[in-house]
Amino acid sequence: MPAGGSIRHPVSHTGVSKVANKAALRQWMRSHQDLWIQPKVDGVAVTLVYRQGQLVQATSRGDGLKGEDWTAKVKRIAAIPARVTGPLANSVLQGELFLRRDNHVQHQMGGMNARAKVAGAMMRQDDSALLDHIGIFYLGLAGRSPPRWMSVCRR
Repeated sequence: MPAGGSIRHPVSHTGVSKVANKAALRQWMRSHQDLWIQPKVDGVAVTLVYRQGQLVQATSRGDGLKGEDWTAKVKRIAAIPARVTGPLANSVLQGELFLRRDNHVQHQMGGMNARAKVAGAMMRQDDSALLDHIGIFYLGLAGRSPPRWMSVCRR
């Protein structure tokens, strides 16, 4: 996918740095407080902006500061609500779009190029039937602490 885009993210997408081995991971964990753990979803990052309960903007990760406008395509993904209420009515959510597959066990069947298929569906100009098979894993409210339902390890 192309880096960058024309839409500025309200909250930048940050990445993670990989550590070389378990010893380096232990050292990194000792130097950080309030760690939280979430499942790894091999998908395509997206930012969703809701204003007065309406989905008004969907943006690809791009270069982390700016991304592509995916609003029209995202509004066609059934897993993403066009309207929300309550505390989410004026919010910025970050998540991962992923390919839903029944009875798929990745460590037995491999990744099936799922991430590339999702990215392709979002980038193509034509209507894609694949949009019906895309789900979303919400990482949380952008720029805020992890949701209460996620495990937090305090030291």
